[in-house]
Amino acid sequence: EDAVYIEPFVGGGAMLFFMLQNFGNIKKAVISDVNINLIKAYEVIKYTPERLVGILSKIQDTYWKIPETDKRKEFYLDIRQKFNQGGLSDIDNTAYFIFLNRTCFNGMYRVNSQGQFNVPFGNYKNPRIVDAENLINCSNLLKNTEICCADFSKILNKVQKCDFVYFDP
Repeated sequence: EDAVYIEPFVGGGAMLFFMLQNFGNIKKAVISDVNINLIKAYEVIKYTPERLVGILSKIQDTYWKIPETDKRKEFYLDIRQKFNQGGLSDIDNTAYFIFLNRTCFNGMYRVNSQGQFNVPFGNYKNPRIVDAENLINCSNLLKNTEICCADFSKILNKVQKCDFVYFDP
């Protein structure tokens, strides 16, 4: 029987992608989070993964060609500053969001009281900034997914009897 999967705190989406890959009877998914950068990323991955791969590839090539740690840190801090200033297109915002996630300390996402990303630089030799195959696969899995930036209580209004709702503990 057809199922609806709802995840009000999607975060990194591990459970979402597990469910979509393993349960073919999910006809629709609804995901939500209050983090607008995360939601923009899901939308960009869903609708324009090829463009995102192109931008991330250029960023990765540039980053990998920088041999000195202090210059890499400078590059990281410059991207972080641009990301925090805002005003970026959704696709550039997502590319920077992914770059920061792949090159910051321990892949953390943390913001300060002004809502600015403030995780320090993580010194990794050649971090994988772009994974084209994974992004395309994620895009395909998201094709029947409604993506919302909202508080969980608003998403609960969408729940119908027999829907599967996953509340990340």
